[in-house]
Amino acid sequence: MFYETGVAEGVPGGLKAPLCLGVTHWPNEMPWIWLEDVKGEPGTHWPRSRQVLAARHLGQFQGSYLAGRPLPADPIFERSDEYYADAAACVRKWMPRILSRMRENPLTRNTFGGRLGDRLETLGRKSRKLLQPMKKLPLTFCHRDFGPGNLLSRRREERAEETVALDWDFCGVGQIGIDAQSLVSTCTVQPGKSRAEVEEFAEAVFESYLKGLRDAGWKGDPAVARYAYLQVLGMRGSYHLAIHVDMLVGWGETSRSRLATYAEVLDYLLDLTSEAEKHERSVGAL
Repeated sequence: MFYETGVAEGVPGGLKAPLCLGVTHWPNEMPWIWLEDVKGEPGTHWPRSRQVLAARHLGQFQGSYLAGRPLPADPIFERSDEYYADAAACVRKWMPRILSRMRENPLTRNTFGGRLGDRLETLGRKSRKLLQPMKKLPLTFCHRDFGPGNLLSRRREERAEETVALDWDFCGVGQIGIDAQSLVSTCTVQPGKSRAEVEEFAEAVFESYLKGLRDAGWKGDPAVARYAYLQVLGMRGSYHLAIHVDMLVGWGETSRSRLATYAEVLDYLLDLTSEAEKHERSVGAL
């Protein structure tokens, strides 16, 4: 439906989808989607500066919808409640189980079982309430899986560098800011990334995303975009990093220093949910 309806065709800015050459429907079989063979450097190999540029391209794409480009009318793309509802449900369901294992394991008991564990437990308990203000946020068109693994960098002849996003399987209407955080949450699980590095990258991504929104003509309150970005990054990032640590320990990770670094990053992500609450007044004024 994404390719057949041409949702992303003609959107200005640096974010592009692969060109669709056609869709073939076969009786009783999955359809075939014929796409151009995009030649470009995969996002998993990009330096940090190139990922920051991708955030600006994302802002340009989403800002065009926020500045007046019509959102798709087909109900298949109406998914504005799914993202935050699913996030809250996952955190509420799985966080207690992860914490139980962390508190029992001698390797993680001291680092994750004390104050940090209490904060994660509170996050799970308050997850639905924390995301309720998302319902009031401006809507745009979202990719919903905007991580480096789904991105390519392409430069065609004399044109400026483009970010080509693959795998639009989860796309649909969604809130401002929720896609940009994917670049950062992916970074948090990389070994050796300190709290300072993640914090610096998170700020750079948001500022670049905001510039992209402005490039496209969006004149809204930046606090609104920051609220969504911080709240989703804090919640989903904390949840995914907790799962990552739980799996590492299960696979035999024994480095206490590495686990301590992950704990510092996790503490920072939890701080973001607290900062996001300070911007709720801006959301409430919408």
